[in-house]
Amino acid sequence: MPALPRLSVISTALICAIMLSGCSEESKMIDLVKNSRSQLDGLEMGPMLENTKVCSKPKWSYQETKRGEQYVLFECTPNADLSVISKKVKSLNDQSQNECLASIKRYEESIAKYQKEVDTISGKLQELNTKFEAFKKTDFTNSMPIFYYTRMEGGQNKILFILTLFNLSPDQWNDVFQNVKTYRYDYEKLFNYVQKLRKTTSIYAMSVASSWDSEEIEVYETLFDLPKDQCFDAWKNKVLPKLEQYHYVKPALRSTYRELTANFEKAIDRYKWDLEKPVREIEKFNRYVEREKKNLANLKNTHWTQLKDATLYVRFNVNPDKEEIIKPNGSRSGYVLRWKDGTEINQYRFYTMVPMNLERAAEQDDVRSLQYWMEGLSNPMTLKTFYQQGIKSE
Repeated sequence: MPALPRLSVISTALICAIMLSGCSEESKMIDLVKNSRSQLDGLEMGPMLENTKVCSKPKWSYQETKRGEQYVLFECTPNADLSVISKKVKSLNDQSQNECLASIKRYEESIAKYQKEVDTISGKLQELNTKFEAFKKTDFTNSMPIFYYTRMEGGQNKILFILTLFNLSPDQWNDVFQNVKTYRYDYEKLFNYVQKLRKTTSIYAMSVASSWDSEEIEVYETLFDLPKDQCFDAWKNKVLPKLEQYHYVKPALRSTYRELTANFEKAIDRYKWDLEKPVREIEKFNRYVEREKKNLANLKNTHWTQLKDATLYVRFNVNPDKEEIIKPNGSRSGYVLRWKDGTEINQYRFYTMVPMNLERAAEQDDVRSLQYWMEGLSNPMTLKTFYQQGIKSE
């Protein structure tokens, strides 16, 4: 086998020396950290971290940040079953979904209740508006004076007025007139008929009465001899023009019209006012339903519950030139969480919601701190927040 050129041998030796120098530098800093003392109890760092009950599978490495900072990193796997966290948060998440569904059902029941109230009031309001529109078309000539005959001494009859009906349609006028004609000698029956009529129809009554002379009464009584379907036309075209008293009744009719109009408007306003509360309640509960549906959609996304594994670590910042460990400001510990979908998050020092001080736990071989860490991560809101932070950092 031919000998290698002398220059090649020297170059190879130099390369190896450089590589060994680099490896030696990293090993030197790792050994520096391993031989250092812990912050509280002054234990030797290497054996303390490598043999703690808190974690296993120790690993040392020398690394450098993008900004040129050097550090020695100790990593290990927590001695904990992380599936317990996933199962617990999944169970709590399922419970939250059930509570969300129950809230939606409860809110929808409230909506149905208030909707029923809205429908009832709206129906009454619509009915009232329909009556009001019909009332606006009222013809004053459709009013009817209600009176009865009473016997006086000497066999004479006297007419006494009860009231005037208002807002009659022509057909209603004919129907009412037939009853007035039938009961004109029976005050009690006539009075009861009118009271019943007021309660069951959209007819209004007012106390308008005046004295008719005998000629006017005779003209009115000509209606008694006509067929039912001709009475109103005869009243309007033949009798009214001859009744002087009607000129005095008209102002009262107009006054009643204005009064009834005001009553309609007040009633309509009252229904509108009554309608506002259930409408507001429906709007409010609809907002609640939408909010709960959004929550439910978020809860159904369970990727954040599927925690895969974690790594605990202690980071020792070092100065290779001075061969020293940089004094820490607070905890040097942190951890990395990884989910099954590849999401990952690094929680370092005291900035995390769920701290895990591996260095301190290893000093006292305190597995309780690991339990507390597990409990903190088992809070659904915390684990979900970590997951979302991991998504954003990707």
